[in-house]
Amino acid sequence: MFLEGHRQNTANFGDVRQSSLLVRFGQLTPAFVLQVVAPLLLIFLGYGALARETERGTLRLLLLQGATRGQVVRGKLMALGTVAVLAAVPALIGFALIAGQPGALALPMLVIAAGYLAYLALWAVLILLVSILVRRSRDALLALIAIWAVAVVLLPRVAPDVASASVPLLNRMQTDVAIARDLRRMGDSHNPDDLHFAAFKQSVLDRYGVAKVEDLPVNYKGVVALEGERMTSSLFNRYAADSFAAQERQNGVVDAVALASPAIALRSMSMAAAGTDLAGHRRFLEQAEAFRYVLVQRLNRLQAEAVSYADDSAEDAGADRRKRIAAGNWRSAPDFHFTAPTGATLAGRALPGLAVVLGWLVLAAALLAVATRRLKAR
Repeated sequence: MFLEGHRQNTANFGDVRQSSLLVRFGQLTPAFVLQVVAPLLLIFLGYGALARETERGTLRLLLLQGATRGQVVRGKLMALGTVAVLAAVPALIGFALIAGQPGALALPMLVIAAGYLAYLALWAVLILLVSILVRRSRDALLALIAIWAVAVVLLPRVAPDVASASVPLLNRMQTDVAIARDLRRMGDSHNPDDLHFAAFKQSVLDRYGVAKVEDLPVNYKGVVALEGERMTSSLFNRYAADSFAAQERQNGVVDAVALASPAIALRSMSMAAAGTDLAGHRRFLEQAEAFRYVLVQRLNRLQAEAVSYADDSAEDAGADRRKRIAAGNWRSAPDFHFTAPTGATLAGRALPGLAVVLGWLVLAAALLAVATRRLKAR
C-alpha cells in the first residue's frame, strides 16, 4: 500500500471488479472444489439412489423383505455422506496441518470446517430428497443439475450485479473528481488571499504575538502543512466512510440473496472466518490510514520545529544542506504493526453465514423425513 502526505491510500477508493466467469472457474482451489465440484460429483453419484430403485421395482422387494422406509433412506444417506466426507478429507487434512502452525487460530478454522461439512451434508440430503420426489432418475438428474446451476453458479454470479445496481458506488475517478472539488472549496494554503488560510495565518500570528511569519518561533510552512493535512485527512475520511457504508449496504443485498443460495452464505462465512471479508479489508485500511496520518504529521511537525522558516524559504546553493535534520529523527519513527482480530471475533463474524447453511440443512432434513414417510414402492 502506497502512503503519502495530503492523500489517503488509494486502496480505499479502488474499483473492485468481478473476474470473468471463465477465469474464476479455472482456479482449482480447495474452496472451489468443495463449493462447486463436490456437489456436482454427489449429484452424479446419487441422483438415482431412490428414483432408480423405484423404476426397477427393487424398492418394493426391499420393503417386502422387512426393510423399513427409514432404513432404506438412511442407508442411502450414509453411503452418499461417506462420499461427501471423502471429498472433504484433503481439505480437512490441510486444515489440521495449518492448525499446527504458530499463530493459527483454531476457533475460526473449526467454524470453516463445520460450515463445509454442513454444506456437503446439505447436498447429500437434498439429492436424496429430489430422488424421492421425482419419479424417474433422468428427471431427478435434470432437476438436481438445475438446482446446482442456480444455487452455485447463477445466484453467486448475479448477486454482486444486483447489489451494484441497487446501491451505486462511486468509482475511483468519480471519487477523485469529487474530492478535488471539495479541496478547492476548503482552501489553498499556497494562496495568500485564500479566506480560510488567511484567517488561519492571522490566528497563528496572534497566538505567538508577532506581526510577520518570519518572526514566529516555528516554521510557518510546517504549521500550514499540519493544518492542511488535518483538513484533507478529515475530507478523505468522510469519503472513505461513505464508500464503506455503501459497500456495507451492497453486502446486505448479497446476504439477502444468500438466503436462497447456501453457496453464497458459505463463501461469506469462510471469508469472515479467514478475515478476508469487507470488515477485514476495512480493518487493515483504517489502521494503515491512522499510521499514515501520524507519520505525516510527525514529518510536518519536524518541519515546523526543526527547520527554520528562513532556511525553508531560501533558494541559495546551501539551502538544502541547512534544511537537513539529524538521522535519529528517522530512526525513531515507529513501524507499522497491524492489530489482527482475535479468533473469537473472526468466528463470531462467521456465525451468520454458518447459521444460513445449517438452517438449509435442517429444512432439507425435515423435508426428507416427511418424504420418507410418504415413500411408496410404485
